[in-house]
Amino acid sequence: MSSPRRMIAFFLFIAAPGVHTLLSQSTVWNRQYIGENQYTWSVKTVSPLIAWVCGNAGVFNTSDGGSSWYKSISGSFPTIEVTTDGVVLAASEKNKMRFIHRSSDQGRSWTIVYTDSTFIDGIRMFDRLNGIAVGDPLDSVWHIIRTSDGGLTWNLLQGAPKMPKCEVGHINSIAVAHGRFVWFGTIGCGGHRVYQSTDRGTTWTAKAAPFDDSYGIWFIDSLRGVVAFSSGFYRTSDGGTQWTWNNRLMSGTFNVCGVENGDCWATGDSAVYRSTDAGATWIEQYRQAARGLWHLSFVLVNGVHYGWVAAADGYVLKYAGQPTSITQKRNVTVSEYELHQCYPNPFNPSTTIAFDIPTTTHVSLHVYDCLGRQVAVLVDRKRASGHYEERFNASTLRSGVYFYRLTAGSFSAARKMLVAK
Repeated sequence: MSSPRRMIAFFLFIAAPGVHTLLSQSTVWNRQYIGENQYTWSVKTVSPLIAWVCGNAGVFNTSDGGSSWYKSISGSFPTIEVTTDGVVLAASEKNKMRFIHRSSDQGRSWTIVYTDSTFIDGIRMFDRLNGIAVGDPLDSVWHIIRTSDGGLTWNLLQGAPKMPKCEVGHINSIAVAHGRFVWFGTIGCGGHRVYQSTDRGTTWTAKAAPFDDSYGIWFIDSLRGVVAFSSGFYRTSDGGTQWTWNNRLMSGTFNVCGVENGDCWATGDSAVYRSTDAGATWIEQYRQAARGLWHLSFVLVNGVHYGWVAAADGYVLKYAGQPTSITQKRNVTVSEYELHQCYPNPFNPSTTIAFDIPTTTHVSLHVYDCLGRQVAVLVDRKRASGHYEERFNASTLRSGVYFYRLTAGSFSAARKMLVAK
């Protein structure tokens, strides 16, 4: 697939220099410059604070919610993935050769762990050790490789599906679910196919589809999925055997992603859309004057959505939803500050943190790992007097000891909790 070259030409055509005026913007959207005017092809949201983006200038990352971005490695990188252990895997291309780079130290150093001549369309991890990467066909056979050691080594899959026509893949048009299901879409030559495996890529089924050019694909579970193409969305409820058009035309729809419970997001030229019913209906969430919004990645943390959207001009969009998980018990008289021990503890994957605030003040409740690194922001706003309970979901964290700290006015306290998976 010549997709980076194709996308470069596409973005050069649609992104007029200097045209960045926003037509509408909610307070939850924040436009961030990553430091170079690159065409950003892929983004991976890890947490409310940590994200990675890559494109034709290299790989960039943030660890402070996007306030600052750092260039980790130079080159042309079409796709990126991050394991639950924080290992970063990024595919690059140079002089007609393709590589997978791996970093286990937050991008400070990189090792090339795979080299080949076919374009790598996407990398997805089933869990912290097992993953799959799909590359364009070689000699009419799809080039599919797998890892079982967190990306340290990759092995070519024997028995990969054959390409019946001149199909190729597309950047990030690959999805995984339930630790063993995987799908990838195709573009070109009227292929009208989505490939599915139910055993981590060992065997494949080519499923006919009523659409061409699958720019993005995402599955909620083993049955429900959404495909984004140039004119909107198709969705399925049977793993991809039957597809339904959602009767909503949004020209230039390029990618789709999702979080839990059928809540998904998509880009379309200059807009971002959201669906809360597994792709049946869509509502525009954001729009800008310049075209060129591309890949996107979202996470759900303690009932709040966070995510970044890649753009074509060196910018990314950050979304931080309004908190919904914090609850205040009414008719409770509070006379002093107190941070309670979370319950349950140990826990997997969620626990409840309670605290008391005797007067209106700014409150912050953060979670840190045993090295003092911030891993979650649960509360960061003014609160009225009262007793509060905050639900904390640690599904993205590893087992181990963590600390949560409450700061309110001049009061500060911390307690320990244990994630046991």
